Amino acid sequence: MDNKYLSRGVQLVTALLAAFGGFLLNIAPPDETGVKFAVGISSFLMLLVFLFIAALTQNSLAPSRKKYWLGVAGLCALIFIATAFLYRSNFEKLTFLYPPDDSAQVRYVNGTERTPNAEEQMRQRPTLSRAQLLDKFGEANRHETWTQDSIDRARTTLVVNYVVMVLSLALTFFCLTEGILLRPVTP
Repeated sequence: MDNKYLSRGVQLVTALLAAFGGFLLNIAPPDETGVKFAVGISSFLMLLVFLFIAALTQNSLAPSRKKYWLGVAGLCALIFIATAFLYRSNFEKLTFLYPPDDSAQVRYVNGTERTPNAEEQMRQRPTLSRAQLLDKFGEANRHETWTQDSIDRARTTLVVNYVVMVLSLALTFFCLTEGILLRPVTP
């Protein structure tokens, strides 16, 4: 495999990340999750997947193989759809904007398990939002609102969901383009 595949792969990965106004970059997890890692690893994994598919399909594609590429593309599309909805659900459940009622809000990751003090606050005022609850303890004291382990698990969940979602989209795209559409079929 020569450099044209690497160059083409980099172009396709860049195009996927920039497509639709940078949609995939705009929905990445909050900065505190290590979003640069998530986007970077997604980019490299997409490039590896592209190169793998390009290597598999370097010779002409036999007509009998087309159905397998379509099957893999269909499966990956279903995985993408499922993980996109899962990611959106987890993103809404595991992040919040802070400070409350401020125009310069930042998105933070919350944990899934509140501390005993936070539980007491919620018993006293069950309608508190996550941002209002954090406000009771102070922005720098999220570990007093949610356990540190649950915050770390939430971060990991968001990053893994994002990487799987982006990778399944790329795999669908590459199976269709490299595996089927751009390969001449041998008679």
